[in-house]
Amino acid sequence: MKFPEKYILHGDFVLHGGQRSDVKYDVEELMTNPIYFNHILRAIPFRDHYIGIATGGALMAVMAHARNPGTQFSYIKKEGLLATN
Repeated sequence: MKFPEKYILHGDFVLHGGQRSDVKYDVEELMTNPIYFNHILRAIPFRDHYIGIATGGALMAVMAHARNPGTQFSYIKKEGLLATN
């Protein structure tokens, strides 16, 4: 799937890692669209443990975890701390 142009933002952005960019791929907004949400969910392979970074990565990891009962879920908070279930 090509990333939809609608969710590619142009401007001056500070990314999570502190770098600056003139382009931002708005994954969080993309996942509010049920079609793309389901496409992403189907593309995540089965694993025993899903780990995501704060915001978009955590949303994808919790989606996969919810789809696969018995798996573990963890996410890395903005401060670099690991939270797990």
